Amino acid sequence: MNPPLGRRPFLAAAGTAAAAALTMAPGAAARAATAIPPQAVRPATRVQPFPLPDVTLLDGPFRDNQRRNTAYLRFVDIDRLLHTFRRNVALPSTAQPCGGW
Repeated sequence: MNPPLGRRPFLAAAGTAAAAALTMAPGAAARAATAIPPQAVRPATRVQPFPLPDVTLLDGPFRDNQRRNTAYLRFVDIDRLLHTFRRNVALPSTAQPCGGW
């Protein structure tokens, strides 16, 4: 049984495959670029930032995950959660640290 593929090995393999594909067919990108008529190319869309309150998740798996995360964070004792951060900056903490971290 093979171990699950991690993010870094996957990205490395994908990058290698892409580089190999580009080097095996020299001129393919140039041929593909000349096949597109100039009038079909649209100008780049300008990206604009927007306020986070303008974003609303509708009911679905992402909203369910958001609710689960919110419930968990409300369940965890704040002092226990912040214990390690406080200790790292030399602040006192009387809370018991969260285990397993």
